[in-house]
Formats: sequence, C-alpha cells, structure tokens
Amino acid sequence: ENFDLERLEILGDSFLKFIITEYLFLKETESHEGRLSLRRGKLVCNRTLSSLAKCKSIPNKMQSFYLEPPLNGLLLGFTIKPEVSNKLRSCNLSHDKWPSLPKSSRLENLQEVVKNIGGEREK
Repeated sequence: ENFDLERLEILGDSFLKFIITEYLFLKETESHEGRLSLRRGKLVCNRTLSSLAKCKSIPNKMQSFYLEPPLNGLLLGFTIKPEVSNKLRSCNLSHDKWPSLPKSSRLENLQEVVKNIGGEREK
C-alpha cells in the first residue's frame, strides 16, 4: 500500500488560500469582495502556481521518490515511538495496517487490538 499525502495536500491548499486571502484583504482595502475573490482565484490556480514555481526553479530543487514506508521508512513527522514499533512488529502486524489502529490504543492492549482488526500475519 502506498503512503497517501492527500490529506496534507488539502491542508496545504487551505493554508495557501487563507494566506492569499489575508494578503489581499489587507493590501486592497478599497476592493469589493467579489474582486478580491476573483484575484484570489487567479493567484492560487494551478497555472499561476506552476509559473511561479518555474520562475523560482522549484522543480529543479525537488526530489521525488515512490513512498513505500516498509522500504524507505516513514516521512519526517510521521514516526511512531520505538516501543510502539517494536510491539507492533512483535504482533506481526503488516506496516500497511498500522494507520488503521485506533489512535488511543494503550501499548499493553495493542496485541488484543491487532487481533480484533484481523491484522496478525501467519508466522
């Protein structure tokens, strides 16, 4: 299973729209809200963002690779404590099922939770 960053993309898009909206609101104090909305739409559209990225040579600075946490690890900020990782490994739970575990699972109850989701692999 591939690592999915779509949720972070949504957050990033929302943040970008918020920052642009705030900038336009504070800079163009006399503009009507309809005009502000149109300007924001033009500034955050993919065509504009792509042009700006090319002007700043951002594509040349990017590194991309196929995200496979079992092969190349988790992204920064997407790590779990070593004791939790060790416990999950001892339960023989596949990496792709780790995100489906309840967030509030206690370490001592983890093996029971893994059994309940049917995550144990045959040894």
